[in-house]
Amino acid sequence: LCSGPEEPVNHEIWEFYNQLLEILKDMEDFRDGDWSLIEPSPAWTGNESADDFVAFAWTGHDKRYYVIAINYAEHRGQCYLVLPFRELEGQHVRLTDMIGAETYDRDGSDLIGRGLYIDQDAWQVNLFEAKVAGR
Repeated sequence: LCSGPEEPVNHEIWEFYNQLLEILKDMEDFRDGDWSLIEPSPAWTGNESADDFVAFAWTGHDKRYYVIAINYAEHRGQCYLVLPFRELEGQHVRLTDMIGAETYDRDGSDLIGRGLYIDQDAWQVNLFEAKVAGR
């Protein structure tokens, strides 16, 4: 095997993966939960940036819900993600980004109807845990 040249460490990328691995280390929900692909839909007519997103959902043990949204583009983008969690209908839901500092309170019926509105910078990732208020 040949080795490549030594490269300087990109501290931003190193911090991201270090944080992600710490989150996932003890999360059986991502290994054993129910996974589903979410098809992003346009945030408004004429906005094609939804095509730049990849999104997934997991339902974990004890009805724990997670959503990952990734903007795979060099520019800011927006989309809606219709969540597959039917149990959220009629509930007050708090979405907490486990990677960032974002927290949103949303109506569960809206999340499974119109969807979760996402507005991300280039290459941004959100890993939301969705909890019904009071749980």
